[in-house]
Amino acid sequence: MGTSASEHKSCYVRRSLALLPSESVELDPETRKIVERIRRLLMEVREGRGLTAHIAALRSLAAHLEETTTAGETGRSLRAFLTEGRDDFLGHIQSRSCSYDECFERPAAPCQQACPAHIDIPTFVALIGEGKYAEATEVILRDMPFPWACGLICPHPCEDACLRSELDEPVNIRLMKAYSARMASDGGQYPRPTVGQRRPEKVAVIGSGPAGLSAAYFLALAGYPVTVFEKLPMAGGMLRYGIPAYRLPKDVLDREIAYIEKLGVTIRTGTAFGKDVDLDRLRAEGFAAFFFAVGLSQSRSLGLEGEELDGVLGGVDFLRTVALEEAQRLKGRVVVVGGGNVAVDVARTAVRFGAGEVHLVCLEARDQMPAWSHEVLEAEEEGIRIHNSWGPARMKGRNGRLAAVAFRRCTAVFDEQGRFNPAYDESERMTLEAETVILAVGQGADTGFASEAGLS
Repeated sequence: MGTSASEHKSCYVRRSLALLPSESVELDPETRKIVERIRRLLMEVREGRGLTAHIAALRSLAAHLEETTTAGETGRSLRAFLTEGRDDFLGHIQSRSCSYDECFERPAAPCQQACPAHIDIPTFVALIGEGKYAEATEVILRDMPFPWACGLICPHPCEDACLRSELDEPVNIRLMKAYSARMASDGGQYPRPTVGQRRPEKVAVIGSGPAGLSAAYFLALAGYPVTVFEKLPMAGGMLRYGIPAYRLPKDVLDREIAYIEKLGVTIRTGTAFGKDVDLDRLRAEGFAAFFFAVGLSQSRSLGLEGEELDGVLGGVDFLRTVALEEAQRLKGRVVVVGGGNVAVDVARTAVRFGAGEVHLVCLEARDQMPAWSHEVLEAEEEGIRIHNSWGPARMKGRNGRLAAVAFRRCTAVFDEQGRFNPAYDESERMTLEAETVILAVGQGADTGFASEAGLS
């Protein structure tokens, strides 16, 4: 009598990989493409880099494989494994653990588990300790292409998870990353990673922010010819136009973008999708795949009375015009509305851009502000006055120009279900006279191109 799949005492992820036909097995090109996509997804799950969406993708690919003449049985077996071994797959994805101890030699350190990019922090920190900056930077580059920029602006959740804090204080992982990248760059350039065999399929990436450039980087490493299309004059997206230069010097960003270009990535700036190029034109140029990374570059409005007045600006719009050197110098009192990191960036940039006095007003109490606490403290050290637990009610104008902003006391930001639903005490009011108010209350994507291109 045979043994059923569920009776085997071994890892379903590993067994799924063993199902796949080897390179020596003759398959038609379409089937081979499906097999290799499945292999890549399974390897990512096995290495702890998988997402829950990997399971759905694997199930869909297995179904396609079932329809082939040469690998139908493999597809059926894989689908059975995905069902019977779902808990095993989820363990690899959610807790980076293998029930059979077959896939991980050791669990990742808490700092690495807390890192959104899952960078091998213990290894690069150890290499820095040995003065091996190029090797340490190479470790970081396995998982993301911006070691220096990330080392300057990352919110460093790794440090919150650092076990050293149980003894005294966490290791300064973020700045070690930046220092390592700087030393490697000053020594010539970042280590050049191994680039895969050149592939014929051209890929177009729309948008040159962190998502678009990261996609281009990993596609280039896989051997694909990539062209990035950017509507603004320089590449970088929010890294260049949304993060102030005092936090991320632009020469640092230029170095890291140049590194990506040296891998064979072409960047075409001043080229807007939907205006200068479209899908038909790009297909005619030979592009076979498209990755849209348009980002969240639009300021959100509040829909309040008086928002149309001259002197009312959007937060990311203000940062972008400053970066483009198109903004007019500020003067007098500036009021920034918002309590997140963008609001703090806007307030600190306003100080540097001529404002005589800057007030930051937000719904949240001081301990509830989403901005990083050290950024808030640095803002106060620069003379920015912070008003907590106030929400804007309306803008007041004079002859079409902003004159003041009226606020009401915020008693709660979220309701009992944890949803954003501010409550106010309308009897308690505050008015701040101002020459300029900048709304830093969230960001949205410019998706107008999608409907025009028939993508929505």
